[in-house]
Amino acid sequence: MKAKTKIYLALIYMLGVSALWFMFQELGPLSDTLDWGAIFYLMILSLVTESLQVGYKETSISVGFSVNLAAFLLFGPFVAAATIAFGFFFRVTKKGEDTVHVFNTPIYKNLFNVCSMILCVFLASRLVFLFYDYSVFYHYSGSIDLMGTIVPGVIYAIGFSIANSLLISMLFVTMVPNSFIHYFIENISVTLISSLSIGLISGVLLSILYETLGILGSLLFFLPILYARYTFKLYVDMKDAYLVTISALASSMDAKDHYTQGHSERVSQYAEAIAKKMNLGYDEVENVRTAALLHDIGKIGVPDTILNKPGRLNDEEYKICQRHAEIGHSIVHGISYLKKSEEIIRSHHEHYNGKGYPDGLAGDNVALETYIVALADAYDAMSSDRPYRNALPEEKILSIIAKERGQQFHPEVVDVFLSLKKDGIF
Repeated sequence: MKAKTKIYLALIYMLGVSALWFMFQELGPLSDTLDWGAIFYLMILSLVTESLQVGYKETSISVGFSVNLAAFLLFGPFVAAATIAFGFFFRVTKKGEDTVHVFNTPIYKNLFNVCSMILCVFLASRLVFLFYDYSVFYHYSGSIDLMGTIVPGVIYAIGFSIANSLLISMLFVTMVPNSFIHYFIENISVTLISSLSIGLISGVLLSILYETLGILGSLLFFLPILYARYTFKLYVDMKDAYLVTISALASSMDAKDHYTQGHSERVSQYAEAIAKKMNLGYDEVENVRTAALLHDIGKIGVPDTILNKPGRLNDEEYKICQRHAEIGHSIVHGISYLKKSEEIIRSHHEHYNGKGYPDGLAGDNVALETYIVALADAYDAMSSDRPYRNALPEEKILSIIAKERGQQFHPEVVDVFLSLKKDGIF
């Protein structure tokens, strides 16, 4: 672990404990009016919802925020912090085929999760208290109502999402050299939408139903929320199955060309790193990754005698091999979830100066994502053994890429690639 990551974690631990203690002291005499049975119920509900989180994009989504919001509206920031801390610390989740829980997770990870959530509650509650008195709408100072909780709920959700995205993004920056803005935008685009939609609505209604119908009424309301989580999980599982299929196609393609074993996977990794460094959005990065995996799928239509020829190709053979870009495009054309990838697959041998193939496109007529895959493809091709030559020395490869800046390769893509190489990313 890097020194700056250790320092950041230690800072979060200290701030988290301090914030929890401050919120406890903030209760004052109100602590005597708390319903500990209801608080225990919310803690169990938090544990269940956090254990049923669903991995999506580069984060995880759960309906646990609704429980946290209800705890805040009913009992204040200390109870909200204690509830979410309990849920995060003791949750049991699935990661692939493995079960992840407190006893097989490094303690520093659990402590960061708990302390960062406490800080999110603290910061979000401070934002609410800029507009509302501390005890205006809590359970122990009068019954709550729908209109009286919507606005503070929105403020709390926004504050929580921003704080969570800031803390996570700063952690990522200490571990992997990349843009803070990239991490922040990707994280908040998911958490803010989730918090302001199902999280806000269900959190407000959960608090009101608890107030009017008690534990049983609020629990019956929460069952449809868990069902919504189930349907979303089906969608994520379907997307995962699609990615597995893509990887299988890439593997079968590499198996056909014995000299490029693992080529597609490596190109995908290089291209993804470049795309992230260039601050492309999550969907664009996913598109680059998928297209890179399938960029050579058209080689299925190229005879093995040409692909595995021990010497250099003659002009006729080279023309046949060049057709793989068009063949690949025709293979994926019409597949809805590969629509954004098909142009990259077709154009990954186009040059920035227009001297590539199959269409001789140049400059902005080729998408930036395509240029990213093109450079990643060329780099891996030069650094791998081929039937007619051995892999080129690294220094020579970098020299060629720098020389072709603005010629074969997009200038900005070259700059980012060389920067990543300098940082030792790959």
